[in-house]
Amino acid sequence: MNQDERRIATFTLAGSKAALLKLMDCGRSIAPDDPFTSRADPF
Repeated sequence: MNQDERRIATFTLAGSKAALLKLMDCGRSIAPDDPFTSRADPF
């Protein structure tokens, strides 16, 4: 649903999983790991 509470998509459980996995892939590609959250010392 969007911010106006209108349905924008309906998925089966299998389709929901696939959509969420694609969303997570997309998020990782735009915001790669933050180097400052790593435990490894870069220096």
